[in-house]
Amino acid sequence: MYRGRSGSIASFSFRLLLAELPMHSGKPKESLTKLFTVLACTREMLQNLRKGLCEDGSLMEITEADRTDSIRLVTVT
Repeated sequence: MYRGRSGSIASFSFRLLLAELPMHSGKPKESLTKLFTVLACTREMLQNLRKGLCEDGSLMEITEADRTDSIRLVTVT
């Protein structure tokens, strides 16, 4: 289905929810730490894509259309 691509299939929304949940239970510091971890991960993915690598930094070949779609999905607007 994903042509040999590896990685997690957990959606970004789910990861964001997991980072925000501690805030709702009185742990805002923990939540901020997790949110900044998500931000760092997305920045790293974007940097890898702009270098011509896959999101995870591997040398796997992906089509330019897939790369463009990934950059569009990772870029925060």
